[in-house]
Amino acid sequence: MSDSQRYQTRVGEARSGRKPIETLWNILGFGFAIVMGVAGYMGADWFILENEVNHWVYLPPELAWPAAAPFLGLKIGVALIALFLGGAVFTLIYGLVQPVKRGRYDVEAHESNLRGYRK
Repeated sequence: MSDSQRYQTRVGEARSGRKPIETLWNILGFGFAIVMGVAGYMGADWFILENEVNHWVYLPPELAWPAAAPFLGLKIGVALIALFLGGAVFTLIYGLVQPVKRGRYDVEAHESNLRGYRK
């Protein structure tokens, strides 16, 4: 046993009551990240093709830099933005479905009088 392991838990002391994350939730989260990245990339590809026909937004020709894969940087950028926004929405929905409960040592919320006056 290394020295750092000794200081993390004491001998005979019970570990915390937190449950470890199950493997299924890890797989679902990883799959969600892959799906959001691919959806962002495909959405950017669709947008670029439709933009050529409808001229919604001016895209300078400098963005079509790699000749083998035009607008690759834009597609990857939109995929990353979709990944972050999808993660934020997923976190928001999870927070609404399962809000954080008060712990053992948390206290009740109270109204503070900011000016220090008594009522």
